[in-house]
Amino acid sequence: MKDVFIRLVLVLIVCLNSSGAVFSQTSAGYQEVFAFEVKQIDEFFERFNNQQTLIKNYIAARDNTTEVNREELIKNLFNGHSTTIRVGDVYKFIESVNNPQQPVVLSFYDDEWFAKVKCSVLYQQKKRELVLVLRVQKEKDGASKWVIHGVDADFFVTPDAQDPKASLNPISHGTDFLGLSKAFTDTENIRSYLPADYQEDQLSKFILEIRNKRLSFVQVESISYHLLQIDGWILTVENFQRPEKNSGWLISDLIQADTKAKENYKQQILKLKI
Repeated sequence: MKDVFIRLVLVLIVCLNSSGAVFSQTSAGYQEVFAFEVKQIDEFFERFNNQQTLIKNYIAARDNTTEVNREELIKNLFNGHSTTIRVGDVYKFIESVNNPQQPVVLSFYDDEWFAKVKCSVLYQQKKRELVLVLRVQKEKDGASKWVIHGVDADFFVTPDAQDPKASLNPISHGTDFLGLSKAFTDTENIRSYLPADYQEDQLSKFILEIRNKRLSFVQVESISYHLLQIDGWILTVENFQRPEKNSGWLISDLIQADTKAKENYKQQILKLKI
């Protein structure tokens, strides 16, 4: 397994042309590192789609006899320091998206990609951490915008009841549900008054707490992008800041996934209600 990881690093960092010079990760100056760095997720999409990008212009300016093809561009969108991505999966993935007859491209307007944004907030005057999951929404007039699609915060989760016997007894209807008054005040045991299969609607709680001015934004701590729009695959893209060419927004995880696996991923990893 160790040999596989070593080969992955070499494959992702050095393109497979005969000279091995175009994407070689030898010592580089600031200008070269800047040119190779994937500076924004938009640039990630452009390189993936083999569009005319800064890196292609930079290489052409240095050596107009060298042509950077799409396979090379996609290889170098992987985090070369990864110890989890398998070489075989990388080649299988590139083969599937780089099919000459039906190449797969990414678009900002794709439905199935998400931004997972870890934020620090103040909740009831205490600093906390929550995760927002955003997606692009297209408007009727052709415009688009990012919208908050899901929220994950442990302080929004209803705790287990302190007294599991607290409940509305099965003959409550005989007293016209007078016991409901207790359910409204028994805050420590509210979970006992809810269905066994109750699922938290954290997005609604998020809205309520903002409207009641109990929750305020501090700053974004980290961002990852989760791309589920490619048939058979899930990509995670994260930002790696380091003084080398293999830096910026790179693929940190590659998972083979069918439709059911993607639905599970949205529920378990992105905490979305399906």
